[in-house]
Amino acid sequence: MPKALRPLRWLWQHFEEVILTIVVALLFTTVISNVLIRYLPFQIIWTEEFAKYLFVWTIFMGVSSAVKYDDHVRVGFFVDLLPPKWRSSVMLLANGLFLAFAAFVAYQGSQVFYLHLSIGKSIDSVHFPIAVFSVILPLAFGLTVIRLLQRILTDVRSFGAGRPLAADRVRETL
Repeated sequence: MPKALRPLRWLWQHFEEVILTIVVALLFTTVISNVLIRYLPFQIIWTEEFAKYLFVWTIFMGVSSAVKYDDHVRVGFFVDLLPPKWRSSVMLLANGLFLAFAAFVAYQGSQVFYLHLSIGKSIDSVHFPIAVFSVILPLAFGLTVIRLLQRILTDVRSFGAGRPLAADRVRETL
């Protein structure tokens, strides 16, 4: 890999973490300032609403991050009862269904984002265009689609080679 592309590769590998770090730092700062402002004779009314939107950003970016590390919550009790060959097939099917859902949300989210962008409405208390906050839907779920495609491709390669899927390998070490 050319040396000039290494920072881009690093950013791609850690994109969710970079965004989450920035958003959580902003969220922390906003919430702390909101608490401290209560003891002063004036108020900043936008901090509470801004914190709500930042929290939503954190949740949606966390979905993509959890998929990337195969760390999302799943109910595996019934899947664990299946033989390994069936377990792999069921996990691939579940990831495929999750992929369809994430693609649907990304598409619908992009429609909402474009609607907010075309209207040009801003949130009164924050004085930001609402599109700045609604862009998280296509961004986070688009990333989730990409991360799920990466996961499915890795799992299909493992499945074809007769190796257990990533989730099975983690389960075996526990």
